Amino acid sequence: ITSYEYVEDADPTAFIGKWECKRAVIDGEEITDIEGIPLYAVCQIELKDDDTVSVSENMTEYGIIEESPECFWGMLSETEIGIMDENGDAMFFSFDGDYLVGTDMATDDVMYFVRVDEFTPFDFESFINGFNESDKTAFFGKWEGERAVVGGEETTDINDIPLSLIYQFDFKEDGTV
Repeated sequence: ITSYEYVEDADPTAFIGKWECKRAVIDGEEITDIEGIPLYAVCQIELKDDDTVSVSENMTEYGIIEESPECFWGMLSETEIGIMDENGDAMFFSFDGDYLVGTDMATDDVMYFVRVDEFTPFDFESFINGFNESDKTAFFGKWEGERAVVGGEETTDINDIPLSLIYQFDFKEDGTV
């Protein structure tokens, strides 16, 4: 973090260690999982005593971030740190009770992390297999498109043709569409 002034004599020990996300507020909506995968399984960071940040590989593998950037952290005060990646994207963190609360400066999204000795294991394979074996009857039947995001903008038609005419699906019990 180069654009913020660090406090050189602040004690970093309260921040050093492993942290995993328990909940977040993204676009104003509180979440505890992403597509059924708990946040703690995919949003894990380790603040190291050499001012670097290790980001969980699960964050890239499961699409939370595109690639694991090189990140650094520093003390902004006795109770606040900043984390910045190589692209200049920054989050500020401070304590709220037992939570280390991070605010994304670009989006105002908020993430609530708890300290852990070891990251909580999550069996991704069982999760995927469970989904494959889950009750899918709610999806069976005829479906049609209503709206979509194209080029970053929401639309209900393409070239004046309603999406309900373009996108029509019939999901069948035998797995065919």
